[in-house]
Amino acid sequence: MKGFGLGFILLLPGIALAAPHHHTVKMTYVGGAYGETTLDVSSADRAEYAEEGLSIDDTDKGYKFFLGHRINRYAAVEGFLADLGEATLSHQDSAISASIEMDTWGGAVLGIVPLHPQIEAFAKLGLHAWDMSAKMQGQTLLEDDGTDMLYGIGASYIYYPTYSDDAVSVRIEFERFEMDKESVDLFSAGISYHF
Repeated sequence: MKGFGLGFILLLPGIALAAPHHHTVKMTYVGGAYGETTLDVSSADRAEYAEEGLSIDDTDKGYKFFLGHRINRYAAVEGFLADLGEATLSHQDSAISASIEMDTWGGAVLGIVPLHPQIEAFAKLGLHAWDMSAKMQGQTLLEDDGTDMLYGIGASYIYYPTYSDDAVSVRIEFERFEMDKESVDLFSAGISYHF
Protein backbone atom coordinates (compact mmCIF):
# COMPACT_ATOMS: atom_id res chain seq x y z
CA MET A 1 0.00 0.00 0.00
CA LYS A 2 2.87 2.37 0.86
CA GLY A 3 4.41 1.61 -2.54
CA PHE A 4 1.15 2.51 -4.30
CA GLY A 5 0.95 5.80 -2.41
CA LEU A 6 4.51 6.75 -3.32
CA GLY A 7 3.91 5.85 -6.98
CA PHE A 8 0.76 7.99 -7.09
CA ILE A 9 2.63 10.98 -5.63
CA LEU A 10 5.35 10.61 -8.26
CA LEU A 11 2.68 10.65 -11.01
CA LEU A 12 1.04 13.89 -9.81
CA PRO A 13 3.29 16.31 -11.79
CA GLY A 14 2.52 14.47 -15.02
CA ILE A 15 -1.21 14.43 -14.30
CA ALA A 16 -1.14 18.18 -13.61
CA LEU A 17 0.59 18.84 -16.93
CA ALA A 18 -1.90 16.70 -18.83
CA ALA A 19 -4.97 18.30 -17.22
CA PRO A 20 -6.81 20.77 -19.48
CA HIS A 21 -6.13 24.42 -18.80
CA HIS A 22 -9.24 26.58 -18.66
CA HIS A 23 -8.47 29.96 -20.18
CA THR A 24 -10.24 33.07 -19.06
CA VAL A 25 -11.94 35.16 -21.72
CA LYS A 26 -9.76 38.11 -22.72
CA MET A 27 -11.75 41.29 -22.31
CA THR A 28 -10.41 43.61 -25.02
CA TYR A 29 -9.59 42.83 -28.65
CA VAL A 30 -8.66 44.58 -31.88
CA GLY A 31 -8.76 43.20 -35.41
CA GLY A 32 -9.54 43.46 -39.08
CA ALA A 33 -11.53 41.58 -41.71
CA TYR A 34 -11.61 41.35 -45.51
CA GLY A 35 -14.27 39.95 -47.79
CA GLU A 36 -16.88 40.47 -50.49
CA THR A 37 -19.57 43.14 -50.53
CA THR A 38 -22.87 43.05 -52.40
CA LEU A 39 -25.22 45.98 -52.93
CA ASP A 40 -28.80 44.75 -52.65
CA VAL A 41 -30.46 45.88 -55.89
CA SER A 42 -34.17 45.13 -56.28
CA SER A 43 -35.49 43.32 -59.34
CA ALA A 44 -37.56 46.42 -60.20
CA ASP A 45 -34.43 48.59 -60.23
CA ARG A 46 -32.57 46.03 -62.34
CA ALA A 47 -35.43 46.03 -64.86
CA GLU A 48 -35.36 49.83 -64.99
CA TYR A 49 -31.60 49.83 -65.56
CA ALA A 50 -31.98 47.27 -68.35
CA GLU A 51 -34.59 49.44 -70.11
CA GLU A 52 -32.08 52.30 -70.09
CA GLY A 53 -29.37 50.05 -71.52
CA LEU A 54 -27.52 49.93 -68.21
CA SER A 55 -25.96 46.99 -66.40
CA ILE A 56 -24.82 46.96 -62.78
CA ASP A 57 -21.91 45.19 -61.15
CA ASP A 58 -23.08 45.03 -57.55
CA THR A 59 -20.20 43.06 -55.98
CA ASP A 60 -16.80 44.28 -54.83
CA LYS A 61 -14.21 43.74 -52.11
CA GLY A 62 -14.56 45.35 -48.70
CA TYR A 63 -12.75 45.48 -45.40
CA LYS A 64 -13.16 46.71 -41.85
CA PHE A 65 -11.20 47.39 -38.67
CA PHE A 66 -12.80 46.80 -35.30
CA LEU A 67 -12.21 47.25 -31.57
CA GLY A 68 -14.20 45.21 -29.08
CA HIS A 69 -14.70 44.60 -25.37
CA ARG A 70 -16.19 41.52 -23.73
CA ILE A 71 -18.79 42.37 -21.10
CA ASN A 72 -18.78 38.72 -20.02
CA ARG A 73 -18.57 35.30 -21.67
CA TYR A 74 -21.90 35.82 -23.43
CA ALA A 75 -21.84 39.45 -24.57
CA ALA A 76 -19.53 42.02 -26.13
CA VAL A 77 -19.61 45.47 -27.68
CA GLU A 78 -17.74 46.44 -30.85
CA GLY A 79 -16.92 49.62 -32.71
CA PHE A 80 -15.80 49.52 -36.34
CA LEU A 81 -14.78 51.44 -39.44
CA ALA A 82 -15.56 49.80 -42.80
CA ASP A 83 -15.06 50.33 -46.52
CA LEU A 84 -17.94 48.57 -48.28
CA GLY A 85 -16.50 48.80 -51.78
CA GLU A 86 -18.39 50.14 -54.77
CA ALA A 87 -21.03 49.21 -57.31
CA THR A 88 -20.60 50.14 -60.99
CA LEU A 89 -23.22 51.13 -63.57
CA SER A 90 -22.18 50.75 -67.22
CA HIS A 91 -23.97 51.62 -70.47
CA GLN A 92 -23.93 48.88 -73.09
CA ASP A 93 -23.28 51.31 -75.97
CA SER A 94 -20.75 53.57 -74.26
CA ALA A 95 -17.48 53.45 -72.39
CA ILE A 96 -18.95 55.79 -69.79
CA SER A 97 -19.63 54.26 -66.39
CA ALA A 98 -20.65 55.49 -62.96
CA SER A 99 -19.63 54.13 -59.58
CA ILE A 100 -21.29 54.21 -56.17
CA GLU A 101 -18.80 54.15 -53.29
CA MET A 102 -19.88 53.21 -49.77
CA ASP A 103 -18.23 53.43 -46.36
CA THR A 104 -19.45 53.44 -42.78
CA TRP A 105 -18.61 53.41 -39.10
CA GLY A 106 -20.61 52.42 -36.05
CA GLY A 107 -21.10 50.08 -33.13
CA ALA A 108 -22.89 46.88 -32.25
CA VAL A 109 -23.79 44.61 -29.34
CA LEU A 110 -22.89 40.93 -29.73
CA GLY A 111 -24.69 37.99 -28.15
CA ILE A 112 -22.26 35.07 -27.88
CA VAL A 113 -22.93 31.33 -27.57
CA PRO A 114 -19.90 29.22 -26.50
CA LEU A 115 -19.96 25.95 -28.45
CA HIS A 116 -16.59 24.69 -27.21
CA PRO A 117 -13.83 26.18 -25.01
CA GLN A 118 -12.30 27.62 -28.20
CA ILE A 119 -15.29 27.94 -30.57
CA GLU A 120 -18.08 30.51 -30.36
CA ALA A 121 -21.08 31.54 -32.44
CA PHE A 122 -22.42 35.08 -32.27
CA ALA A 123 -25.14 37.40 -33.51
CA LYS A 124 -24.92 41.19 -33.59
CA LEU A 125 -27.22 44.19 -33.75
CA GLY A 126 -26.18 47.81 -33.98
CA LEU A 127 -26.24 51.22 -35.63
CA HIS A 128 -23.95 52.67 -38.27
CA ALA A 129 -23.40 56.06 -39.89
CA TRP A 130 -22.87 55.62 -43.63
CA ASP A 131 -21.71 57.72 -46.54
CA MET A 132 -22.48 57.02 -50.19
CA SER A 133 -21.20 58.92 -53.22
CA ALA A 134 -21.93 58.49 -56.93
CA LYS A 135 -19.15 59.41 -59.34
CA MET A 136 -18.72 59.53 -63.11
CA GLN A 137 -15.38 60.01 -64.83
CA GLY A 138 -13.89 61.08 -61.49
CA GLN A 139 -16.54 63.76 -60.89
CA THR A 140 -18.89 63.48 -57.89
CA LEU A 141 -22.51 63.53 -59.05
CA LEU A 142 -24.36 62.82 -55.82
CA GLU A 143 -23.61 62.34 -52.14
CA ASP A 144 -25.84 60.93 -49.43
CA ASP A 145 -25.47 59.86 -45.82
CA GLY A 146 -27.53 58.60 -42.92
CA THR A 147 -27.77 56.38 -39.86
CA ASP A 148 -29.37 52.94 -40.00
CA MET A 149 -29.42 49.48 -38.47
CA LEU A 150 -26.91 46.71 -39.00
CA TYR A 151 -27.11 43.05 -38.05
CA GLY A 152 -25.09 39.92 -38.59
CA ILE A 153 -24.09 36.42 -37.56
CA GLY A 154 -20.75 34.66 -37.36
CA ALA A 155 -18.45 32.17 -35.67
CA SER A 156 -14.95 32.40 -34.25
CA TYR A 157 -12.12 30.13 -33.16
CA ILE A 158 -9.89 31.33 -30.31
CA TYR A 159 -6.27 30.18 -30.09
CA TYR A 160 -4.35 30.50 -26.82
CA PRO A 161 -0.57 30.34 -27.43
CA THR A 162 1.37 28.46 -24.75
CA TYR A 163 3.98 31.23 -24.62
CA SER A 164 1.56 34.08 -23.88
CA ASP A 165 -1.43 34.98 -21.72
CA ASP A 166 -3.00 36.78 -24.69
CA ALA A 167 -5.06 35.13 -27.44
CA VAL A 168 -5.67 35.26 -31.19
CA SER A 169 -8.98 34.48 -32.87
CA VAL A 170 -10.17 34.00 -36.44
CA ARG A 171 -13.76 34.62 -37.48
CA ILE A 172 -16.11 34.30 -40.41
CA GLU A 173 -19.03 36.67 -40.51
CA PHE A 174 -22.05 37.82 -42.50
CA GLU A 175 -23.29 41.37 -41.94
CA ARG A 176 -26.04 43.46 -43.49
CA PHE A 177 -25.84 47.25 -43.40
CA GLU A 178 -29.13 49.01 -44.06
CA MET A 179 -28.77 52.28 -45.99
CA ASP A 180 -32.08 54.11 -46.30
CA LYS A 181 -33.91 52.09 -48.97
CA GLU A 182 -30.84 50.04 -49.92
CA SER A 183 -28.62 47.59 -48.06
CA VAL A 184 -25.08 46.26 -48.42
CA ASP A 185 -23.96 42.78 -47.39
CA LEU A 186 -20.42 42.00 -46.24
CA PHE A 187 -19.26 38.39 -46.03
CA SER A 188 -15.79 38.38 -44.50
CA ALA A 189 -13.01 36.50 -42.77
CA GLY A 190 -11.03 38.24 -40.07
CA ILE A 191 -8.44 37.96 -37.35
CA SER A 192 -8.21 39.66 -33.96
CA TYR A 193 -5.78 39.94 -31.08
CA HIS A 194 -7.17 39.61 -27.54
CA PHE A 195 -5.39 41.15 -24.58
